Amino acid sequence: QMYKEQNIFGGFADTANFFPMEKVAACYSGQAYSYPVSPHKEGRYIAGLDWGRKNDPTVLLICDISKEPAPLVYVDAMGGSELASIDWTGEHGIYERVAQGLSRYNANVWLDTTGMAGDVIYQTLTSSYGIPVERCHAVDVAGGGGKKKLNLVQSGRESVQGKWIEWSLTPETIPLKDQLVLYDLPDDHLVQDYVMAYCMMAEGVRQKTFREVDEDSKLFYSVGLRTLTQDVIADSGSVVSVEEEGYGSPDWY
Repeated sequence: QMYKEQNIFGGFADTANFFPMEKVAACYSGQAYSYPVSPHKEGRYIAGLDWGRKNDPTVLLICDISKEPAPLVYVDAMGGSELASIDWTGEHGIYERVAQGLSRYNANVWLDTTGMAGDVIYQTLTSSYGIPVERCHAVDVAGGGGKKKLNLVQSGRESVQGKWIEWSLTPETIPLKDQLVLYDLPDDHLVQDYVMAYCMMAEGVRQKTFREVDEDSKLFYSVGLRTLTQDVIADSGSVVSVEEEGYGSPDWY
């Protein structure tokens, strides 16, 4: 029944409230285009990458922040239930597909670098697959009693509520819609690969468009070589603008 409601009739079933379903629907309402969208020279592209673990696919999402709202232009889900048999590093492996997607759009990518596996993914993409270090942004979502993970998904929540990113509802993005409306905390029991890729992308949009840090969410930032931590935000006692404090640069790269 849930499959019929969500995938045949385009409805919502057993929804949670972290990403309000009416706000999710507003992100794709009135949009009708197919993927991928060809890159253009004026484009400024932000990617979110969630690397597959266990039976989850690796998901890469890319949007174009030269427009507002930023349209989603690229969706790729690699692996899944057959993950153990996937060729990771070969000519047609997951690393190659991720690198091709990022290179096609010359995109800045935000990805989870938690733990040893995250470090290996980051190093492999930058050293073996030619993704420039300055365009590969590490996000550590572990630790802090779950605060870092909460901060990341709060960035995604604000993106949905503010419609920072819009997309066309197609077979490629139906899993994104489904996972957003079913997402809740704690999330250990949920399939969340599209949600995490979206939240990584939303954090990139936040940083590159210099949106202010929300005082309630106190987001964790890692911009360039400087880090604006939760402690810095807490000590300031006020909303801190990344641009005002001089973190990062208005230049694209």
